[in-house]
Amino acid sequence: AVTDPRDGRRVALKKLPNVFQSLVSSKRVFRELKMLCFFKHDNVSDVTFVASNKYVITELLQSDLHKIIVSPQHLSPDHIKVFLYQILRGE
Repeated sequence: AVTDPRDGRRVALKKLPNVFQSLVSSKRVFRELKMLCFFKHDNVSDVTFVASNKYVITELLQSDLHKIIVSPQHLSPDHIKVFLYQILRGE
């Protein structure tokens, strides 16, 4: 996480690996960015900015589903229902 100098918000910064090294990696990054820009959903982070073809800036989320699943913390049936509901309401 970094602080966005444009507005002072904490954001997530993702480095794009070797974007122009090969056609395959270029297509992969393009598809990912296209999907991130296309999805408008409460459970999908928004792309805020693409900086110099090397970094993607997105909103900073508190956690993700993978961290919750692998966490040793016990999930109550109510927590599981909420996560399942969020997964199923994907549009």
